[in-house]
Amino acid sequence: MGHGIVAPEYHWDDYSGVDVRGKVVVLFTNEPPSDDPKFFTGRALTYYGRWTYKYEEAARHGAVAAIIIHTTPTASYGWDVVRSSWGREDQQVKLAPGAQQLALAAWVTKDAGEKLAASLGHGVDELLKMANTRGFRRCRCRFAFPERLRPRLREIHTRNVVAKIEGNDPQF
Repeated sequence: MGHGIVAPEYHWDDYSGVDVRGKVVVLFTNEPPSDDPKFFTGRALTYYGRWTYKYEEAARHGAVAAIIIHTTPTASYGWDVVRSSWGREDQQVKLAPGAQQLALAAWVTKDAGEKLAASLGHGVDELLKMANTRGFRRCRCRFAFPERLRPRLREIHTRNVVAKIEGNDPQF
């Protein structure tokens, strides 16, 4: 799915003409590179390049899973950052029943991505170059997970607390 971005203001839609309902999407980190401030604000990272956006967009389109292929140049940080951030329990807000959500949100190394890319007859760098081009047409690939994934879920009940302390300044 390229970068997995729908950005009408930049005339960019990686999901255009593709039905991903019930499917796994494979995406790249970040957004198409540019020095033009009118195209994804140039070199500055927009929300479209964030991993959270990519998972949200995949869920909005009905995907069951989204896998991000990590490359250090596109992410601007090494795999060790991903590993240390995602190698432990992750807290999420429980969604309302029926809310769109992914069954799996994952990152893979470039090497693991090479195995997926090879099933398409390409390499990761070649697919990334294609994904950075306006009008990129997604590739359909078939792959199987080597085993059934069984996440461990733990529900934690907590309260959010808001307090207001009255001051003595009449303007506030």
